[in-house]
Amino acid sequence: MFGSLFCSAELTFLDRACHWLNSHFAASSTELLAPEVPAFFSLSADTEHLITLTQWPNCGTAENDHSALGLTSPETAVDESTCCSLTLGDRIHDSDVCRYQHEGDRLTLFLGASAEEMSPRYRLNVQATCGRCAEGKWQELFRSEYLRLVLKRSRIELDRYLESRRQTSELSTLKSAISCVPGLVFAKDMDLRYVVVNNVLCDYNEKTADEICGKRFEDLSIGDSASTIDATDRLATSGQHVSKVHELTYARGTRTFRGQKSPILDNDGKQIGICGVYHDITDLREAETRLQQANAFQAAVIEKASEGVVVVRLLDDGRRLSVLVWNRRLTEITGVEAADPRLPERIGSLFTDNRIAAMRALARVYRGHHLEQEEWSFAHPDGEERIAVVSSASIDSDNEAPTVVFFVNDITRRHHIQQTLKENQQRYELATRYSGSCIWEWHASTEAIEHCTLAETLGYHGQPFRTLDEWMAKIHLEDQPHVQQAWRRFLGRETLDFRTRMRMRHASGEWRWIDCQGRFLNSDPLSKIVIGTDRDITDQMASSFRMQELQDEMQKLSRLTTVSEMAATLAHEITQPVTAIRSYAAAARTLLEQGISLNNEGDIRRYVAKVEENAKNATEMMHVVRSLCSPAAMELSWNLLGDIADKALEVCNSELRKQQIEVRRVSEADDQRVHVSASLIVHVLMNLISNSCDALAEKPARERMITLATAFEDEKPVLLLSDNGPGISRGIRDSLFQPFVTTKTNGMGVGLAICKRIMDAHNGEILVRDHADSGVTFCLQFT
Repeated sequence: MFGSLFCSAELTFLDRACHWLNSHFAASSTELLAPEVPAFFSLSADTEHLITLTQWPNCGTAENDHSALGLTSPETAVDESTCCSLTLGDRIHDSDVCRYQHEGDRLTLFLGASAEEMSPRYRLNVQATCGRCAEGKWQELFRSEYLRLVLKRSRIELDRYLESRRQTSELSTLKSAISCVPGLVFAKDMDLRYVVVNNVLCDYNEKTADEICGKRFEDLSIGDSASTIDATDRLATSGQHVSKVHELTYARGTRTFRGQKSPILDNDGKQIGICGVYHDITDLREAETRLQQANAFQAAVIEKASEGVVVVRLLDDGRRLSVLVWNRRLTEITGVEAADPRLPERIGSLFTDNRIAAMRALARVYRGHHLEQEEWSFAHPDGEERIAVVSSASIDSDNEAPTVVFFVNDITRRHHIQQTLKENQQRYELATRYSGSCIWEWHASTEAIEHCTLAETLGYHGQPFRTLDEWMAKIHLEDQPHVQQAWRRFLGRETLDFRTRMRMRHASGEWRWIDCQGRFLNSDPLSKIVIGTDRDITDQMASSFRMQELQDEMQKLSRLTTVSEMAATLAHEITQPVTAIRSYAAAARTLLEQGISLNNEGDIRRYVAKVEENAKNATEMMHVVRSLCSPAAMELSWNLLGDIADKALEVCNSELRKQQIEVRRVSEADDQRVHVSASLIVHVLMNLISNSCDALAEKPARERMITLATAFEDEKPVLLLSDNGPGISRGIRDSLFQPFVTTKTNGMGVGLAICKRIMDAHNGEILVRDHADSGVTFCLQFT
């Protein structure tokens, strides 16, 4: 391709000489341009020292035709032994004729000149050489060797010249062509020097072609890329075709190139150099990197998308499809794996019940329409019917096989929730309609009340309450303070709910009771919306007032009943001390009738002390009964649990001995202190001991036993009184501590009721437990 660049320097002369011969001889002689004689000639060996041929005389001209033959040689162009020597720059004028002779491969030109016009040196030399001259003409000179110029046709040189011209033409065309190539185009000789470069390579190096040609890459490079280029150049000079990506540094910065290099061969197949083309792919690489990043990001977004995404290519008018992308979320929605080899068929099987509708939708998409939030139902492989919202968008406009992306959002759960909400809304509307309730909303940002129908309920048609002030103006003056206070506490988050009852004026003028409740829309502290209800409770309040009146009457009756119970209790509790007083008084009177003596004075004093003690007990019992019937404060003190138990046994000792009852005393928590009224707790134990004595009356004397223990249960101090009597039937156990409930034939049924009230007054508890075999245990539990 670039062979003309390596021709010898003498072609410069050949080009000019042959061009002159062609132009001048072709115009005047057809014999010279015979078919066997080419129009171009090369110099023969005997004139190889001619360098410049400036002008030849025109053939066939005789007059006024002046031409010159410039001979440039070190010394001479002819043999000095036969011819006069011509000095550099000598001129021969032709005033007669110019002939030529063609013999095979030789063309002989005979040049003549008049003796008068020749220099004296030429004339003398010619005459001396030829020996004669015919009337100023030089015919003999034509046949001599003096001015005979022989041009010998050389096919090798001719072919070489023609090839050179062809290559020169091709080179010119090539230079024009490579100037249009956007890449870096170059050619190098076998010494790896640039011989041809295009404009792009010049621009990158910021040099002209003349400044680059003749230099190697390392002479122009910036940075350390010369070794890489040199290695690939060496591969190309060895006859290999090289394709590689390089990073080369130029004045404009480091750029990435994709290069191709190939060897250059001449006509004989010999390598005479290398050529190459480098394309700057820096921007392409960056674009590819951005595209890869965008594709990776897109793939990640699609894969992690909260909705199903599928990209398909529609074929056959949308009757068939080819799946390109299928993300994980879509697999979860449809139950179909992306790797399923029968994916299109599996997709079609989802729409068994509505296949026609699905096919019509795909046909619309194929024709360029988009799906906008269309609801599709399909059968999931697990048997459940699913509902999805489907949208579509076209990726390209290929009408034959358009590529479309579908976005699938599973709204099955949302659909069910909406259905449930709709049903609940209908139920709520029915409930509020028939219950007389009104719904309202209050927005903190605008302090406005919305959706409030209370005004309609109160008869203010067309005048809804839009603000709190309008709402507050209809509230009774006596109720406004507590309503405002409740509202402020609710807004300050002191209470979770806003609840109040107030009277509001009806349009007719009457006052209606309204129950108002509200709560923030959610538990978020930043929530600014309150949802509430208003309900007309006038009839309910009227019923409540009537109920209060009935309760007042019942309280009066209860007081009368309480008085009856108090009288019965007083009669029951005072019987024992009064009986004892009578007994001790009778004994003292008997002794007094006998007369006071040293023998009975002590007994009399003891009887009198007993009378006083029992009278004091009777007085205390009256106070106890009164305190149980009226909320008087008890006198409490810290007492040992064991002392209370021992005091009760001491008081009941005579009765226990009289009935021959064995007493067992267990002292696990005697040292535990309790904050109680000791006399009242002793009275409770006395009542329980008395009941046990009555229950044990039917058992043989040797089997009667009572156990009084102090202990801990659930880390609380307790008093446990047990007997081995017949126990208590289940029928009356639940009502055992109610007034007038008794198991005794002559009992009044107020003793255990009093015990219960005493324990309740101490924030304690009295419990009854049955034994597995026989008997019962009463437990007094203290806090």
